Amino acid sequence: MINSSDEEIEALKERYGLDKNKQTILYAPTFFPSSIEKMSKVFPQDFAQYNIIVKPHYLSWERKRYQAQRKYFDTWKTYPNCQVLGVEEYNLIPFILMADIMISDESSAIFEFASLNKPVIINRFLTLRWSYYLNPKKILKRMDKGMNNYKKIGANPSSYKEMIEATHDALKDKSTFEVQRLEMAKDICGLVDGQASMRITKVIKDVCGF
Repeated sequence: MINSSDEEIEALKERYGLDKNKQTILYAPTFFPSSIEKMSKVFPQDFAQYNIIVKPHYLSWERKRYQAQRKYFDTWKTYPNCQVLGVEEYNLIPFILMADIMISDESSAIFEFASLNKPVIINRFLTLRWSYYLNPKKILKRMDKGMNNYKKIGANPSSYKEMIEATHDALKDKSTFEVQRLEMAKDICGLVDGQASMRITKVIKDVCGF
């Protein structure tokens, strides 16, 4: 991603039919616990001035229990500014490159996106199964507690309305949370310069005496 040129990114935008005069929102939720079913059915309409790419987790497509999520996808893709990617689009990288902001929830993809110093919105309004409402401790066991340490890298809206406001604000001023994003990138990814493969190759050569 680091080594992709502006020309390559423009070619991707043309390939996926994005309006080059609009900023692009990437909504990449996970399947559970997810914010999908607490989003609005008119989500693309609320962001009509932007391109929207929805990249569901493949389990949202594949498992019967998530059929309610697919109803949202079917509605969203009827809007001209919204593309809902099918299960065949398994590679997230092209869409990270094209997007100006990522909206997600419990997906670790937010860290990859934020490592490029681009803003992220981390939805905290999630749909749980009834067993989790009856036994709240159950969700704590499921979730990776380590993620909470890094949720300071972007806004954490607790409602759809808050998400709309946070997204508009982040696209107007992308410097908000920049310090936190860069600190996270250094902590999780190390040096983000597109030369990781070269350093790995050098270590192998040094160890093997090539």
